[in-house]
Amino acid sequence: AFLESMYAFGSGLPQQAPPHILALLRNAAPHVMSANFAVILAVPPRFIAELIPQTFEYIHRAFPAEFPSWFGQAVTVFPPSVVSESEKPAILEKLSGKAVHTVLDDIGYRCEQVAMRNRNTKP
Repeated sequence: AFLESMYAFGSGLPQQAPPHILALLRNAAPHVMSANFAVILAVPPRFIAELIPQTFEYIHRAFPAEFPSWFGQAVTVFPPSVVSESEKPAILEKLSGKAVHTVLDDIGYRCEQVAMRNRNTKP
């Protein structure tokens, strides 16, 4: 909740936010994105999964130029059975637009399917 409110603050009026706050948010953003993708991969309960899209929207609004490269780093969390190399550009385009909830729901569904397939395999 704290990070979400900080990114909301940074994305609301980035030119009015203190530079040191924007610098901290910029440094944390790639890690926040990776952590959120890791949470999706772990197939969280619905009430947790519903909080993730807004964080991506705030990060994109606050740092639109850096968002594509951060996405490229963060999406490596997923195995190819969830997000293939050929799908990454289309997913990035949708995440940069208005379809954030739809894209993350689809990725979450794919993670659920992989978890169900692998539930009986022994490590």
